[in-house]
Amino acid sequence: MADPAVIKRWQARLASSSSLALPTDYPRPTPARLVEAIQEHSLSEAVLASLSALSQQHPNSDDSTLILTAFLVLLHRYTPDPSVAVCTSATSDPALTALLLVDLSNEKQVFGTIVDEVEKKVREAREDPVDVDALVALRADGEGPLYRVRYIVHDDVQNAAALNGEQPTFTRSTSLTTDLSLHYTPATNSLAISYNALLFSLSRITHLLASLSALLAHASANPSTPTAVIPLRTPEQAKVLPDPKADLDWCGFKGAITDIFSANAARHPEKPCVVQSLPSADNITSLSSGASTERQTFTYAQIDAASNVLAHALLKNGLERGEVVMVYAARSVELVVCVMGVLKAGGVFSVIGNAFSDSRLCSRANI
Repeated sequence: MADPAVIKRWQARLASSSSLALPTDYPRPTPARLVEAIQEHSLSEAVLASLSALSQQHPNSDDSTLILTAFLVLLHRYTPDPSVAVCTSATSDPALTALLLVDLSNEKQVFGTIVDEVEKKVREAREDPVDVDALVALRADGEGPLYRVRYIVHDDVQNAAALNGEQPTFTRSTSLTTDLSLHYTPATNSLAISYNALLFSLSRITHLLASLSALLAHASANPSTPTAVIPLRTPEQAKVLPDPKADLDWCGFKGAITDIFSANAARHPEKPCVVQSLPSADNITSLSSGASTERQTFTYAQIDAASNVLAHALLKNGLERGEVVMVYAARSVELVVCVMGVLKAGGVFSVIGNAFSDSRLCSRANI
């Protein structure tokens, strides 16, 4: 039975919090769906040495708190939210869990300052555990999930419960409102992330774990560095991430897009340029399912000729270079012709209207 006084206190604490908006690799499915996956990661000797150094700098904090702090900093680097709400297993009672709301808006904070703040929040959570399910049930529609991230320490209490055939409430499978959970097992010095594979790719989770290790290593060696500028890029990530100092070859201008399009049309006049889906003969079926089997193909020569006609008409009617031309069109071949014609005439196009909500039309342009 949830204690009303505890629920009221936590409602007041979380009144100003917002639901964590983690960027995802894939769009959130509608309706919400979950495919849970787990990625494990053993802490290297270098990371264990970093934790040992941090423990000496913060003798009142154990490894689980240091990892939690690094996790919070990493989450804050992934999202612009000033505060991060994380559900944790800070209490030994499986029916009650702890919520941490840590303010990370100060970009000049160093790792040690955040460790002290997390320690304070953990103590508060342990002294005042709450029935999270009851708290979530009181949230109004539109407020979003109470939390999207969990941090779970698989300590002796939870291991004992598992050996007795009991399943702690907090460590059950990730719910639809939980994007990912970080698991830390002190006995094996290992981390694992359970996540919704419909939201995150495996490479994203692998990089996340690697960045967490890099953050711990840098924080231990450079305690005075603000967490906002701690480098998170690892050598492996550098191989796939673009180099911000690389020469982008801005001087290697290859010509205007209209010139490139016209050149392609001259070389390949009969090649398909736009393939448009049309409503099927059974209009009812097409509207209800979105399916369409009828196609109409337009070649490069046709699009080039039609856009030339439009460009000449715009110039004849007084269009000046850089002027805006409003285009009211659906997702159709006409829209492609309008965009190319406006650009050829030296104008700027702006598409208006409700045409983009029409799911029956779909075009593909190869420029």
